[in-house]
Order: sequence, then structure tokens, then C-alpha cells
Amino acid sequence: MDVDSLHTISQRCQVSRQHNERMRALMPAGSAPSLRANFARCAIDLALEHHSALIRVVAAGEYGTGGALLRPVLEASTAACWFVYSAKCSEIQALPTAATENVTADIPGLADMLKTLIPVFPAIQSIADGLKSGGTAKNALIYSSPQAS
Repeated sequence: MDVDSLHTISQRCQVSRQHNERMRALMPAGSAPSLRANFARCAIDLALEHHSALIRVVAAGEYGTGGALLRPVLEASTAACWFVYSAKCSEIQALPTAATENVTADIPGLADMLKTLIPVFPAIQSIADGLKSGGTAKNALIYSSPQAS
């Protein structure tokens, strides 16, 4: 990879790290005011953790692994939005709140969460379309080794 590209990647990693730290600082301390807020906070925390890992592996030059971490970041972020904007109270109340509970309910899959969020955030439609079988997101995940260029 050429020097300019490496410099650009390094700069973007620094900015992403700052954004991640800022988001973590904005997370409220203490208990959540509701079950909905608690689950949303957990999803946001998971998204931030995946984002932090993505920054670290890209900074280390592991671009394929960084690309693979994009989906978990998208899923956790979408789950946070789903909890806040479109999850029904009955869906949230059915979720387990302790590790010892028998898991009979789970959050919907990514595609289903995106569908429920389209009325709230119409631009999400392009993400949902890209993730469909044969969608544009499939082409974006093709990885070519920097050594091959």
C-alpha cells in the first residue's frame, strides 16, 4: 500500500478513536431508568467495543479483519436504535434479564430490525437493500490484499 494511503488510514483511525472515546464519555453512569434504556445501553456499549476493536486491527494493518468487524458494529448499533425507536414493550419484556434465565426470546435479526426502523429513519432503506441476497454490501466485502496491489 502506498504511503499516502497508509497516512490517510492512520489519520482516520485517530479521528475514529477520538469519536469512540467521546461516545463512551457520553454514556450515562448509574442505573438505567427503564428496561428499554438498559438494553439500549448494552447494545451501544457493545457497538463501541466492536468499533474500538475495529480501529485497533485496522491500525495494525489487519484490513480484512477490520472489514469483518463492520457487521457486528452495524448489528449492535441497529439493535440500540431498535430498542429506542421501534421495539414493542412486549418484545422487550420477553427478553431475559439474567444469565440464568431460560432464553425463549431474542431480538430480531438485522434485516427485521432494519425493516422496523425504515419509517423512523428512511435512509436505512439503502442499508437494508444492500444486505439483501446479491445486494451491494456483498461486493463491498470482497477483500484484496494490500500486498497484491
